[in-house]
Amino acid sequence: MFVAGLGASLEASRESTQLPRHTSPRISARRASAGGLGIGRIGAILGPYLGGTLMGLKWPVNQLFFTAAIPALLSSVVMMAMSRAMKEQKT
Repeated sequence: MFVAGLGASLEASRESTQLPRHTSPRISARRASAGGLGIGRIGAILGPYLGGTLMGLKWPVNQLFFTAAIPALLSSVVMMAMSRAMKEQKT
């Protein structure tokens, strides 16, 4: 779990340093990017707190991992839907 957390933290810091190069200069794109980073930071704060609380409630380890996978699953579904919508918009 330490390695996964470290990797996620390093990826977030890399993303915030690379962000100005890859976003459009429009204000709306900057606000959307900043909003996404803000939501990620909230998750980085609340995730360990909720995980510790659930561990304190003696949840089984497999339930903890399945619960932790829900946000990743939801975000991947949303990203796939956005990708399809953008492809349809281009055609």
